Amino acid sequence: MSPEREVLRDFRKWSGWDPETAMGKTSALLVGRFLWLEKNRLKPGTWLGRRLSVLRFCRYWSEQGLKLTQLSEEDLRGYLEFRHAGGGFTRPQARRTINGELWSVRAFLAWLLATDLVLLVGELPGGLRKSKGMRRVGKALSIEEIEAWFVLCDLTDLWGIRDRAFFELAYGTGLRLNELLRLELTDVDLEDGSVTVGRSKNGEGRLVPLTERAAGWLKRYLDQSRPELPFVRSCRALLWCNAHGKKLTNPSVHKRISGLYATRLKFGERIGMHALRHSYATHLVRAGAGSEAVRRLLGHRRMNSTAIYTAVKVDDLRDVMKSHPREMDGVEGVETDVLNDPKNGAENDARNRS
Repeated sequence: MSPEREVLRDFRKWSGWDPETAMGKTSALLVGRFLWLEKNRLKPGTWLGRRLSVLRFCRYWSEQGLKLTQLSEEDLRGYLEFRHAGGGFTRPQARRTINGELWSVRAFLAWLLATDLVLLVGELPGGLRKSKGMRRVGKALSIEEIEAWFVLCDLTDLWGIRDRAFFELAYGTGLRLNELLRLELTDVDLEDGSVTVGRSKNGEGRLVPLTERAAGWLKRYLDQSRPELPFVRSCRALLWCNAHGKKLTNPSVHKRISGLYATRLKFGERIGMHALRHSYATHLVRAGAGSEAVRRLLGHRRMNSTAIYTAVKVDDLRDVMKSHPREMDGVEGVETDVLNDPKNGAENDARNRS
């Protein structure tokens, strides 16, 4: 079996949608070829997101009765309107989520057009060109909001203690959700007050210090909750278990947050695991932590990824600068007309040359 068909077969098994039946053999093999090339170039997590985004686009395209080998500006605009209107999802999605999907579709369309096998009538719409706002950071939760969220955990319940420990560890370390879910018992060192992340998004490991509160809740979870959980022996070395003795999963965490906690908070639409990571970094920067230290704690490979948090600090400093004497009083003793007079600058240049 060709690698293109293997990619499509795996997606069919996972989603139940068959691109070859829906789109035709030629179009499906084009999609498979692109995704196979991307699989060899991208990291696994990034590739899975790209595969999902591209095949969502292809599914929409086929359901509209359109051919992938014949693109038109009007039809592409229709896709953008469909995607921004919700794209078939029951819940509204964040702008960054939509932009991330469009980024993958944009790369796919650029590759299609470069093959010379696809005809484009008109031009690519602006929404399928490079767009701004791709690196915009969400608003951090305040300390009061985090406390209001965490106190909702039912500490008379084994799962409530587990949730509290899970949330405290997330906010106390800034780990990504997938990094949290992959943790094993041996990765946590309560005596040293640290957590070892063996595999991160960029493929590198790191050692992250624990806050005292996170360490305290982890100890309570390990002493009082985890040993009493059903089927805990099936979890073996995993730190976090579900009710079936298996690994806690990404969807189940989101489902529990949205169903058990978000509905009970006025700001519930803003809470989530990534919001805790944002808040962790933002609060560190506001407290004076250096960018390089925050970069290492977050596991960013490049400083560009951390720069979105230092921008928050700059905004805070702009507010502080309003108290500066020069900001309040202007330039004392100098008329505005003099500052704006071009002759003044010319005279100064003449003096400097003499």
